[in-house]
Amino acid sequence: MGEELTADYAMTDDEPYEMTCRCGRSSCRGTITGFDWRKPEIQAKYAGYFSWFIQRRIDQLSKPALPRNGRRADR
Repeated sequence: MGEELTADYAMTDDEPYEMTCRCGRSSCRGTITGFDWRKPEIQAKYAGYFSWFIQRRIDQLSKPALPRNGRRADR
């Protein structure tokens, strides 16, 4: 009892919003958005702890894009 539990919305949210955080912690980002999970420093901080659907989005961002014909050059 007496412990504080916090959660970072970056681990679960993928919605277009923005809000000011007033937690007062020195490590606070100040502004929280529904797309903070896209920031490399957030991905590094919470690696292995994102919700499954956010992790899928992160994985998709790290894959090389296919050319317009949909085929990779090595095939």
